[in-house]
Amino acid sequence: MRQITRDTTVKGDRGEEHNFEETTFAGGPGTLIHNQYPLLYAESVVKTLRKVHGDDYTTLFRAGGDGMPTLLHGFWQADADMSFDGLRLTTRRGINSWISGHPVHGSDIGGYRNLGGGPSESLFVRWAQQSSVTPVFQVGSSGRNSTPWVYDAATFDRFKRAAVLHHELFPYLYAQAVRASRDGTPITQAMAFRYPHEEAAWKADQQFMVGPDLLAAPVTADRAEADGAAGKPTPVDVWLPRGEWIDLFSGARVTGGRTITREATLDEFPLYLRASAAMPLNFRTPEIWSKPWGVNDLDRKDRAGWLVSPSADGRFGNLHAHSFGDHLLVRLTGAPQESQLMVPAGVKRVVIDGKPLAASTVEELRGKTTGWASVSSTPGTFGGTVLKLQPRHGSSTVLLSLS
Repeated sequence: MRQITRDTTVKGDRGEEHNFEETTFAGGPGTLIHNQYPLLYAESVVKTLRKVHGDDYTTLFRAGGDGMPTLLHGFWQADADMSFDGLRLTTRRGINSWISGHPVHGSDIGGYRNLGGGPSESLFVRWAQQSSVTPVFQVGSSGRNSTPWVYDAATFDRFKRAAVLHHELFPYLYAQAVRASRDGTPITQAMAFRYPHEEAAWKADQQFMVGPDLLAAPVTADRAEADGAAGKPTPVDVWLPRGEWIDLFSGARVTGGRTITREATLDEFPLYLRASAAMPLNFRTPEIWSKPWGVNDLDRKDRAGWLVSPSADGRFGNLHAHSFGDHLLVRLTGAPQESQLMVPAGVKRVVIDGKPLAASTVEELRGKTTGWASVSSTPGTFGGTVLKLQPRHGSSTVLLSLS
């Protein structure tokens, strides 16, 4: 799988809205073609795209069946009700899509089938949060969610933060997409896919793994409607597998092997990093570069970032982490000229490439080539320690003493 460089995207809609079972064609009864039609539809579109654009195009279709993943790049789940029941159904559909071999999926944020007035502010935000950690983030419907700027400022800002998180996750999601193209491992995974011997995993149908190290539990309960309108948090039951997990929005370290209840305000949702892991993350908040990330920057050759647990241990692509006592050693190889780390924890001392450095403010850090700053968690953002690096010949070493 490779990135698309040209903006040639085709959404194939309504490929399944037909009924050939009672039709007779010159070649035979319609029952022989009824279930094959969506595949024939996709084949015709892809054949034309390849003729015009070669391999430089992408497709997102609604109808699907056996054989479709060999033709299409992804699918979206159309016409869900604009309700929390629709969001729950969409979550189940997405995490079950791997069964038919579809690793790339998304939905219309807020739903499509208008039940009157379009999605509420609470539903729109919660759906955007769910979409932020799925492969496809898109708006488009028959309601006001198709033009999200018509919502009030607070709702639009929450939607924007969900979109930013999706952009930040791009290198991680893309890495999972590459793996899916090679061995079929889904990007978002039902808990039972990764933990088949755990009974609780089979019951946890409103949460999922994103790749191997990120666990998301979107807020989908009906009570979230009233809670959001009243400015109250919504309790979410989350089953955490055995081991240690880091709550990215609060910074709390949580022991797994049990079900916990996480109170989630409208600014956040349960999102956990495996405590032994690190992952690529092109974070935009806080903005530490003198030349900020562009609105449409998904990836850049001259800049990259990583989210590193304070107890990470192992090799994660071109990042190697070793945790010992109250210290964390991080080594980068093959890194770009501008590299950044986010560690969801406080630190007392930082040594970058053999040089101890005092803490900076975020504002001061923007004007430096290397350094670090403590970051307080604000609504909808991660807190911890941000580090700015300038690797020599692609290599950099950081030693952190944790507080």
